[in-house]
Amino acid sequence: MTQNYALSTEWYRRAADQGSAYGQTNLGYVYKYGFGVSQDFGQAFGLYQHGALNGSNVSKNNLALFYELGRDTAVTLPEAHRIYTEAADASYAIAQYNPGFLFYDGIGAAIDNTVAAGWFQMAADQGHTEAQSELGGLYERGLGW
Repeated sequence: MTQNYALSTEWYRRAADQGSAYGQTNLGYVYKYGFGVSQDFGQAFGLYQHGALNGSNVSKNNLALFYELGRDTAVTLPEAHRIYTEAADASYAIAQYNPGFLFYDGIGAAIDNTVAAGWFQMAADQGHTEAQSELGGLYERGLGW
């Protein structure tokens, strides 16, 4: 089978139009990166919103990242924190890793290495290698405990 962005977009759109969180998330990804379509952060943002409302933790994480970076929306760090936490509470490792950085770097909240370490630990326990590395760095520097 050969790669075909037009067909993948068509099938993702069909699923998304029927309310599939997975289809909405994947179609958002297509627009975020411009795979076979014009890159459109607004479309991606809207699709991630729908996917998040329909329960996709991947969409929640991506939506939180849009709020964190101000992609097609104002930078809204409290909303980013809230959405990351929602996905993280559902044991989504990437969404546990990302707020670790917000607290480690003091983005939208005071620097709090103890809280950062807790987020990194949750993701690390699920095998998230970047979180494992960040946790190792905190231990090396004696931060977070």
